[in-house]
Amino acid sequence: MNDSESGAQLLARLGNRPTLQNLDPTLLPGGLQPKDVLELYGESGSGKTQSLLHWTAKCILPSSWNDLELNGLDAGVIFIDNDYHFNLIRLVGIMESTIIAHCEAQKKENPTEADLEELIKSSLSHLQLYHCSSSHQFAITLFSLESILGHQPETCVLMIDSISSFYWLDRHSGGDRYKEQEKNLTAACTAIDNLRTTYQISIISSTSPLVQKKGIAGEDYSDFLCKAWLRLVNRRILFSQKSQQNFMAKWISADKVASSRIFAIGEQGLIFTE
Repeated sequence: MNDSESGAQLLARLGNRPTLQNLDPTLLPGGLQPKDVLELYGESGSGKTQSLLHWTAKCILPSSWNDLELNGLDAGVIFIDNDYHFNLIRLVGIMESTIIAHCEAQKKENPTEADLEELIKSSLSHLQLYHCSSSHQFAITLFSLESILGHQPETCVLMIDSISSFYWLDRHSGGDRYKEQEKNLTAACTAIDNLRTTYQISIISSTSPLVQKKGIAGEDYSDFLCKAWLRLVNRRILFSQKSQQNFMAKWISADKVASSRIFAIGEQGLIFTE
């Protein structure tokens, strides 16, 4: 504890944050650990943003409410929307559908409209949303989060959609100098690394292929982002669209076993079909 750090800040930095162990037993067996950096890789429209919204709802909903088990994580989320794909109406819809589904499964009476609104508002208070329109603004936003995390021990995950949003803008503005092209993203990665190690939070970020390759979408992986980001990533899920309704997520477990699941996107978020 340094001279300028309060007891509350020390608790936020070193105290126990909510666990993400049960964030998604299907796609994330064992959950996410503090300091994990999970990359969601795939073409646009492959289900990455929908996965982030699905997990956001899971995080910010309470574990229970008025004797109703909701299986939420009671966790705070910081969401940085670089692609401007975040849809609050969609998020609220996922939360409402999840609540109603739990009522039906537990044979409980549906909450009144007023009670449902109160629960949704209370849950949304655990979400902080930022929009960035340049890599410079993105890096500044990340550095500013240290003061926020220092006072919020309930926040345990930073979601970014997407880390690759400004690649082509930076490449154009940086000319032929790679260091100049990657300057802001490298600074952003430095901030991300500091946040995850200092405050023991998990990072989930989407990214898209930057160069089109021949072959089947989602069947391989390639990335041209800066090395600073590649060094941070320790878990990756590959997303692809298999049909108009079905999507696939592929990943390799810690013991090097390849797995995949087919899913659809419904009112409650991700629906696994097999």
